[in-house]
Amino acid sequence: MASFLEGIRKIETKWQKRWDEKKIFVGKVDHSKPKYFVTVPYPYASGTLHIGHCRTYNLGDLFTRYKRQRGFNVMWPMAYHITGTPVLSVSAKIKEKDEKEWKKYRDYVSIYESDEKKVEEIVGSFVEPMNVAMYFSGKLMEDFKRMGFSIDDTREFTTGDPEYNKFIEWQYKILNEKGYITKGEYPILWCTNCKNAVGEDDIYAGDETKVEVSEFVGIKFKLKNKNTFLVAATFRPETIFGATNVWINPENKYCEIKIDDENWIVSSEAVSKLKNQHHKIEITREFKGRELFDQEVEVPLTGVVIPIYPATFVDTDHATGVVYSVPGHAPYDYAALVDLQKNEELIKKYSLDESKLKSIIPISLIKLDGYGEFPAVEIYEKMGVQSQEDIEKLEKATQTIYKEEFYSGVMKSNTGEFNSLKVEEAKVAVAKKLKELNLASNVYEVSTKAKCRCGGKIIAAVIEDQYFLNYGNKKWKELAFKALNNMKIVPEKYRQAFENVFNWLDKRPCVRKRGLGTEFPITKGKGWIIESLSDSVIYMAFYTIIKTIKESKIKPEQLKPILFDHIFLSNHDVETVSKETSISVDTINAMKSEFEYWYPNDLRHTAIAHISNHLSFTIFHHVAIFQEKYWPQMFSLNEMLNREGEKMGKSKGNVIPIAKIPEKYSVDLTRLHLASIATQESVVDWREVEVNHSKEKLRKFWEFAIMVEKSEKIDPQSYSFISKIVLASVKRNMKLAIDAMERFNPRDYILSGFFDNIRELENYLKLSSNSNEKEVQSVIKETVENMIILMAPVIPHICEEIYERYGNTGFVSLQKIEDIILTEEDTQLALQLKFLTNLMKDIEQVMKLVKSEPKKMIIYIAPQWKNELYKLAKDSFAEEAFNIGKIMSLVKNHETLNKYMKNIADEAKLMMKDPTIFRISMLTPDEQLNAIQGYIKIINKKYPEITVETYISDTKDVFDPQNKARKARPMKPAILLL
Repeated sequence: MASFLEGIRKIETKWQKRWDEKKIFVGKVDHSKPKYFVTVPYPYASGTLHIGHCRTYNLGDLFTRYKRQRGFNVMWPMAYHITGTPVLSVSAKIKEKDEKEWKKYRDYVSIYESDEKKVEEIVGSFVEPMNVAMYFSGKLMEDFKRMGFSIDDTREFTTGDPEYNKFIEWQYKILNEKGYITKGEYPILWCTNCKNAVGEDDIYAGDETKVEVSEFVGIKFKLKNKNTFLVAATFRPETIFGATNVWINPENKYCEIKIDDENWIVSSEAVSKLKNQHHKIEITREFKGRELFDQEVEVPLTGVVIPIYPATFVDTDHATGVVYSVPGHAPYDYAALVDLQKNEELIKKYSLDESKLKSIIPISLIKLDGYGEFPAVEIYEKMGVQSQEDIEKLEKATQTIYKEEFYSGVMKSNTGEFNSLKVEEAKVAVAKKLKELNLASNVYEVSTKAKCRCGGKIIAAVIEDQYFLNYGNKKWKELAFKALNNMKIVPEKYRQAFENVFNWLDKRPCVRKRGLGTEFPITKGKGWIIESLSDSVIYMAFYTIIKTIKESKIKPEQLKPILFDHIFLSNHDVETVSKETSISVDTINAMKSEFEYWYPNDLRHTAIAHISNHLSFTIFHHVAIFQEKYWPQMFSLNEMLNREGEKMGKSKGNVIPIAKIPEKYSVDLTRLHLASIATQESVVDWREVEVNHSKEKLRKFWEFAIMVEKSEKIDPQSYSFISKIVLASVKRNMKLAIDAMERFNPRDYILSGFFDNIRELENYLKLSSNSNEKEVQSVIKETVENMIILMAPVIPHICEEIYERYGNTGFVSLQKIEDIILTEEDTQLALQLKFLTNLMKDIEQVMKLVKSEPKKMIIYIAPQWKNELYKLAKDSFAEEAFNIGKIMSLVKNHETLNKYMKNIADEAKLMMKDPTIFRISMLTPDEQLNAIQGYIKIINKKYPEITVETYISDTKDVFDPQNKARKARPMKPAILLL
């Protein structure tokens, strides 16, 4: 088997070189063909890519190649993302001699370089950020070409190129002119180390873990007899009426602070966060939480006095580090209260009033159908929670109760003016009331703990004079929805995810003070850089002109806004633009012609992680800048990839770099397996045992092709019955494959076009073992010739090799995949093959059950009335479940079937057990008989000692000594061995 893959690898290298030499994938304007412009996210050039990324790029190439072979003039370009902090962070750590970073980048570079000295030199050069970007951008293109990706490499650029910077400056000039950029205060993600707003690209593993700003309501609990507040942060202010106590972490540090002319007590960690949320803060004293246990606080709105108790589950690095307890409706709180009431040692340690503690009972404040007074208590007991350490159970319980109460709960009479309000309404109303009375303030926190790529901690901050993209602008959002509604989303189920993102999108910081990128044109000279995702949303348009810019040696300073206005917006006359930019009219017209030919972006393929940011921003920015005819047409998406059931990670040692794929497997094997193992919306689990299955089928395809390489095809008119039905079935599979790919379903494309047809050929070899050898080879060659054109988008190297070996010139990658029209004869022949294949399986099963060697085989075909019965059932129960009473009523009034009422009653019981069977496509009894008679030689050769007789069951004088004929069903004959 190793020799097979070794041979395939040589073939892959051979054809990649030929493609590159002939530049067959370079996109050129050709008005004689419909165009198709494909993009896949440009990679971040700060390291290597792995097989998980390869899934996305592989599907992008499959779509690209397929469209090219369907007669489209296709372009798929590639660029490299280098803006933001990732490259800068790598460089800084290399410069600081960070051994962990040095080791990581030695490993990365060693994938491409074998000389250890050269590896050290290259990693050492990474002290300059652009060296990181330039090295990996070059290697990534090598990786893409080694995977056989049909990329147009004449349109490369990086997001740090000065030409690209001019394009982005123009974009932000337009956005500012339209009022979509705003300035002010707003909570954002902030790095405490590099003192910058951060986006997904700046956050370590930000592409895998969604980090957002969460807005809490910080409720102020006044210490009894003091003008100081314990501030507890919550998402559910409406539960304040059920508060029984406040939880504090006993051994962690808290601070009493003067904040905006008030006295608060919050955790030590919360102080630095609040300072970054535009509060003026002075620390009065620091102490451990246990010092508060001899005090009490007043519950806002109710005035009830409640105690302060210890709880180690309180995370002082989350929000304010203060939690109020609602045991009737919060499972965590009930678990903690029960634990504390039982813990005599803890009660004694902190000198708690035991009688007061044990007298605390939950308070019911929300009515919820399906639950009693205390939903949290019920679910705690139902799920068998043992203590507050049962995190998994408590988390599930909490999510269940909170969700059900939010959507279905109603406030009770003990909530005063909020009585009878739905919980989702009360949440807003209570928060508003508390803020009006100055009993609550907004507190911001990150949705999950995260670190910046520089190593700094990510917090939620409110920064003065920050610039934002105002995605909440009503007009802008309406346009974005209009574009989304006119787009194709594949798989369609992800459309809802886009709608959800659009609904909550509001202000997003678009600039920062650190990182590589384009200077913010509105504040020239003040050090603001456009944030890395905010500069990566309309770059698809830049692909259309960068080639001309480079070829014409246009300088960055010539790329003035008036030029982009003319090319992309059709503003200004070309002579004026030429005069102001010193670019020739012909060159400007060439750029405009490229843009107008290739745009809009017909297909953007990427992973689902980009829905919440890049893809949604792409729609917003396109509708803000371009005419409607240039808005995005389609997004296709895929899920992530695991390996052997686990997420891939360097620490687990299960990462496969793209650069290692060709030598570890082979390119075509990887391409085939990645695209066929799961649907796009499913997580791919890369398992070696399944890879081996794909390898065997690939090998089988190669063996079929080579086996008939030198053979000549004969006249199809002379083909035998078995050859005709096999070719009809192959043709049908190819039709199904093309239909699937037109729906952008690559998995079904491969299953039908490749795996099913390999199976047809394997079965054909078995069935035709004693047939004319030239005929068999002719059929196989005809099938392979069709398959190499159809499968070239998936396994292009092998298909190119077979295409050439069969005496063709040029490239199979450029051969058109024609529409397939199935004739009635094709359909009938394919159905006959399916019928006969199933019949042979049934015969083999029956043969296994007999102990003695049979002398006679009798095949009973179901009578025509059963076909009519099944057709009636198929028509009658297309939209509803099968019902015996209804079918008997229909039969009673049927002019043909009513004479078989007794037999049909028995048949209906069988149909009830397996209602799917009456939905099959059927041959008539005579057609089934003819199929068996055309196949009888094959049966006789397989069972030479057995005499075969075939009857239609209701034929007069049928020999049926064991009453078997009645068991025959449409397309499933009964079999008797004697």
